[in-house]
Amino acid sequence: MKYLKILIVNIIKNMKIAFDIDGTLQGQFRTVNWVHNTLIRYAEDGHDIIVWSGGGIDYAKRYVETHKLPARVIRKCTEDVDIAFDDAYDHIAGATITIQVPLAD
Repeated sequence: MKYLKILIVNIIKNMKIAFDIDGTLQGQFRTVNWVHNTLIRYAEDGHDIIVWSGGGIDYAKRYVETHKLPARVIRKCTEDVDIAFDDAYDHIAGATITIQVPLAD
């Protein structure tokens, strides 16, 4: 299933892709490496990468700076995106596709 997600993004260029922090980029006790690596790969491919968090914009900015992620930060769900990686069980408002990331811890 993970390979299908990657294939979708490789076919369509210049997508706006959002990543949530808690439960997605960051598990309860550690960073979720495959999600970080996916974010970096999509940024290298030229996609517009966004990091957001229900914890607020300042929290998201600190996370991006600490982990040196090639992403911009916005308030959660304030822009429409093509794909949202999130641990939410429901569709993310404004996302064409929501990919639920299972909790890593």
